[in-house]
Amino acid sequence: MKLLIVRHGQSTNNAAWEQIGTYARTTDPGLTELGHAQAQALADWMVEQGPRPSRIFCSLMRRTILTAHPWAEGLDLPVEARVELHENGGCYSGEYHDQTPHPGSPRGELQALSTRVVLPEQATEAGWWTGPTEAAADSLRRAARVADWLWTLEDDCVALVIHGAIGSMLLSALLQPASVEAALALDNPGADDLSVWYRLDNTSVTLLELEHGRRRVWVDWVNRVDHLTTVDHLPSRTHHPVPPAIPATSPPPDTPPTTQEAPDDTH
Repeated sequence: MKLLIVRHGQSTNNAAWEQIGTYARTTDPGLTELGHAQAQALADWMVEQGPRPSRIFCSLMRRTILTAHPWAEGLDLPVEARVELHENGGCYSGEYHDQTPHPGSPRGELQALSTRVVLPEQATEAGWWTGPTEAAADSLRRAARVADWLWTLEDDCVALVIHGAIGSMLLSALLQPASVEAALALDNPGADDLSVWYRLDNTSVTLLELEHGRRRVWVDWVNRVDHLTTVDHLPSRTHHPVPPAIPATSPPPDTPPTTQEAPDDTH
């Protein structure tokens, strides 16, 4: 099975970081004008030249729905939104180091973004995120579960339109599962405990082939951005070799250690 992993187009949070160097973030950002242009360029290129998936999946976050829509339009496909494809941390308000869980955008607002998107029943008018802020270890475990789910699919080609950080973790879960297992064996593991971090630019395309018989993965492309030759694009300055960890703090006596949070893809 061919697997296309696509990062969403430039979001307003991405632009805020690149322009002013701060996490002046909104809870569920949409795309900038450039992000929409990147999404359309992706759609045009993939419809004309890329592998043609029979299914397109995305998260329940605005930026992935908006990125997937023109591609789905070009292929006349639905966009299947899945809760477990969200970015690290879940949905939250506030800055990266001061997170407050947020339920996410209401079902009606998400549905209005695209006539192609098919929302799961977990998406309600009250939102879809019910948990606390997701810790890094839980993000890694979720990446491993998504990888296991992908191995169960029997389609010839599927696409995921997702996020930068969970996208990198998913690649580790598919290509270096032992690295994920080793990280999870540590106390309070973080993304920087992985042996490899994949830099994924906005609307970059990664193509893998999953060989079910031997459970072997063939890597064809990683972070390919050929479609952006006519659209403004520079490798994002928000990218780091690995997401920066939250600074460690010493807890007061007789209190449990703090749990390291997982960064989102504003990095």
